[in-house]
Amino acid sequence: MSEIARWLARIVWWQMLRFLRVSWVRRWRRRWLQIVPASTARRMIRQDRFARHHGLTVLTFSFTMLLASLAITSCYFVVLDLIGSGTIPLR
Repeated sequence: MSEIARWLARIVWWQMLRFLRVSWVRRWRRRWLQIVPASTARRMIRQDRFARHHGLTVLTFSFTMLLASLAITSCYFVVLDLIGSGTIPLR
């Protein structure tokens, strides 16, 4: 499951980085940093650095939790369906 999560995270991370390299997005971000106060701009730059450094790890963890949740929910509903059909008898 971790390999699937890592693969999904890498695809999403690559798409996000590709989107941020588009010229109109770069222009928009540069203009936005000029409009906001200096303290806000520094905070945004610090947040961007953190995201570049830890983003793939956070995405991988998020996708792992999503896939684990889907697996647990699927198993739960399969067991409920088996109990409902009488395959797994209750006492």
